[in-house]
Formats: sequence, structure tokens, C-alpha cells
Amino acid sequence: MAETIANQNLNQDVLVERLASKLDMLFTEAELEQNLELVVKMGLNHELPLASICEHQEISTISSDPNLIKKAVMKSKQITLNKDQNFIQPNLPIKRNKVFVINLSLEKVKDFEDFLGSYAKKESVLDKEYLQRENNYKLVFETDEKAKSFVDWLRSTDKEYEAIFHNESIGVAIKEKFKDKIKEIEIANKQNFAGGDMNYYNNPLNSLQYNMMNMMMMNMNMGGMG
Repeated sequence: MAETIANQNLNQDVLVERLASKLDMLFTEAELEQNLELVVKMGLNHELPLASICEHQEISTISSDPNLIKKAVMKSKQITLNKDQNFIQPNLPIKRNKVFVINLSLEKVKDFEDFLGSYAKKESVLDKEYLQRENNYKLVFETDEKAKSFVDWLRSTDKEYEAIFHNESIGVAIKEKFKDKIKEIEIANKQNFAGGDMNYYNNPLNSLQYNMMNMMMMNMNMGGMG
């Protein structure tokens, strides 16, 4: 609180710079993995209500002025403000650490796995799975670079395996990586909402649900009075 009051006396340009730096930090891949509450709130296209950013503790500690935060969003390299200026969208880059070996029939899987065992850097494979329905073999590597090294190696051999990269946004990748933890957060949020936790209602994203519920109850009551 004291820090917020002190910040009110700072030059607005300085506050905007601080806010922009904080936003750039919050929306890195590493930080999002540590702050799954932000990921949970993201819509299908990773959009977030500007109000939820204004209420974020690390932002509101610097300033809760929505006009300054809007200016900071426009300066940020990591997020973009929509034209109506009520939603932000993280500029999440594409990950290419997944490789699909395509058109691989079930009969050829054992041969491929034996062949994969000869790959010198096979320890860089984090996960592997045969997707029988698609006839594809999925390989997940530690980094984009290691995935590329594997594809280059595969194409340099005399085998006729065809490999392609799977482009996936970081937001989707994080949701997949932490899907169990994210599910826990979503369940907890629903329980808080059902239990009447006002801290949950005060969340600007969840308060939309709360307001809608209140409106429905008011309409029902008004209907009963008529």
C-alpha cells in the first residue's frame, strides 16, 4: 500500500515504463509457467480482459490507473491491445519442439522405434507416442533446436520416414504441459464461486459470471412480483 501511494507521486512516464517492463516479464514463457492463474483466464485466442491485468497484484502495486496501463500495454513487446481497448492478447511465439513422423502404419512402428534407438541424441526426446488413428508418431523434444537436429538427421538417412514440425503456440503448449494443474485451479475457482467467496467474485473475469447470475435472479424476482 505504501509503495502504491509513493508511486502516485512518480512521473507518469516513469510509471508507464515500469508497467511495460513488468508486463513484458509477466508474459514470457517461463513466467507464465509459474503463473498459471493468468493462463487459466486466457480465452481460446489467449485473450485476457484488460480489467484482469489492472487487478493483477504485480501491476496494481505499480499503478491501478487503467489509462496508464493501456499506455504500458501499447509500449509492451509481449502483448497487444485490441481495437476496442478492453482486451489484451499476448504475442506468444510458436513452439516447434514437436515432430510428427507421418504415414507410419502400425506394422512399421516397431521398426521405427528400433531405428529411433540408434539416434545419437535420443536423450533429448522428452516424450513419444504413436497416434494410431492418424498413423503418426509424435516426438516431443527439449527445445526447438533439438527437434530440428532430429529432423535433419532423419532426412539425412536412407530411410523413407517423413517428418514434419508441429507448430504450436506457447499458450497452447503451457496449457497442455500443465493440464492437470490447470484443471485443479479451474475446479477450485468453480468451488469458490459456488461457495460465495467474495475474493473470487472480485476477480474481474469471474465477476462477469457473478453479475450475470445477479441479473438472472433479479429478472426471476421481478417476474414473480408481476
